[in-house]
Amino acid sequence: MNSKPKIWFALSTVISCLLAAGALRALVASDSLAAWVFSPTGLETALIGLGIIVTLVMVDRHSAAAASARNQILALFVVLLLSEGFFVRWGSVEEAARQDFSPGAFGEAAVWLMVALGACTVLWKQGFPHRRAIQGSLKWLCAFSGFALLSAVYSETRLFSAVWAFKLVVTGALLLLYFKSSSRQEDVVRLLKALFWTFVVLIAIPLAISVVSGTLAFEDNRLSAGLHPVDMTEHAGMLILLGIVLHSLERRPVYLIFALLASPLALLSGGKMALAATLVSIGFFAFMRKRAGALMGLCGGAIAILLLAFSLSPAGDYARDYAGSGQIDSLSGRTDLWQLGWEAIKEKPLLGHGYLSSKFISLAEDVDWEAGHLHNAPLDVLYNLGIVGLLLLAGSVYAGLRAHIKVLRHCYNERSRLLAISSLTLLLSIFLTGITEASFGGRPGSGFMTFIALMLTGEILAGEIRVVTVRTARTATAEAAA
Repeated sequence: MNSKPKIWFALSTVISCLLAAGALRALVASDSLAAWVFSPTGLETALIGLGIIVTLVMVDRHSAAAASARNQILALFVVLLLSEGFFVRWGSVEEAARQDFSPGAFGEAAVWLMVALGACTVLWKQGFPHRRAIQGSLKWLCAFSGFALLSAVYSETRLFSAVWAFKLVVTGALLLLYFKSSSRQEDVVRLLKALFWTFVVLIAIPLAISVVSGTLAFEDNRLSAGLHPVDMTEHAGMLILLGIVLHSLERRPVYLIFALLASPLALLSGGKMALAATLVSIGFFAFMRKRAGALMGLCGGAIAILLLAFSLSPAGDYARDYAGSGQIDSLSGRTDLWQLGWEAIKEKPLLGHGYLSSKFISLAEDVDWEAGHLHNAPLDVLYNLGIVGLLLLAGSVYAGLRAHIKVLRHCYNERSRLLAISSLTLLLSIFLTGITEASFGGRPGSGFMTFIALMLTGEILAGEIRVVTVRTARTATAEAAA
């Protein structure tokens, strides 16, 4: 075995263990840790860990040697995405500020650590892709993740910032490893399929729990199903878009079926910007594919569905209540929050207050509601990581979009172009949602992790163009020599 993979395996294992030891040392005096270890959540975490081990072994045994590492990394990435759906994290901002976390929070962090150790086993076999880490959008994302982790040093809630930054670093490392072993269109399709089924599970888990527990209901005329209504709308919207693009790629009706099933959830949950972002992104997809008829049908169908939903469900009552609440001008209090956040940003403009410090904006500023973040992605990054963090994120966005545009301009393979359009469609939805939510650049939840994965697809497709160009040049040289 090559010595380099061993070195990277040893280094990453030591770092993971040091981070785990530091977290345990900080929490060992807390009753919350003991409560988690001896709770049903602790047993659930152990079962998930066992499932991770079994999954890695099965993938290794039933995959070809070349595809084994890639499939293992993809499986670990799916587990990391699903970790937010495995556990229910409860507690107020005040409790989080004083490190009084719920058992679900410990379980989720334990899954992140197990995923990191699983990634270390892949590093043992193939080494860290340090050369690819300095290419395209990936170098900016790696720098952003590293800066987020370092910012925990000056954050007022160091442990909270460090643990979430650790998840962001693990996400970047997994996608770097996937990028190293991926060079074909089918690797992008495989990634999109994994995202599709992940969002199916993320929606199905809270729905099933709500139905079984009898808590499925409408609160303030918005569907309450174990998730915040905005989160449910975002998940359902992403599932709709993934279903549409995968159906265009493979013509399998199962994708459209799930997209249709997710549509009522997006409407009834009442996340206004997420719903608008989904509709605009569908229109963008139809426009880029030059389907004027489909675009007109979409507009007519969307209007009909909205009218039907508003007339037959509490969604109409919610829309009328919101229109008469006087909150439209302030976007439900968001504009006031942005003004307070901007004043706080000017206090530490260069480096920010520390990664995810905006979680505690309600405690630091005069905010009369538990905001949880600044409800605008660029402002949230500025508050947390300052101008440096925003520039690093902007660099990754520029490089990722440039890779997608390169595919559209210079690739004549229709399937590659369709994949690039599909990825841009999903990214557009995340960008638009970021106007009123921290959908990227903040907490590494499903939205931000999907954002990072979609940036990766542009690099894979652009890399395929480079491979084809090199092969063509070599063939032309060989023919000229002959």
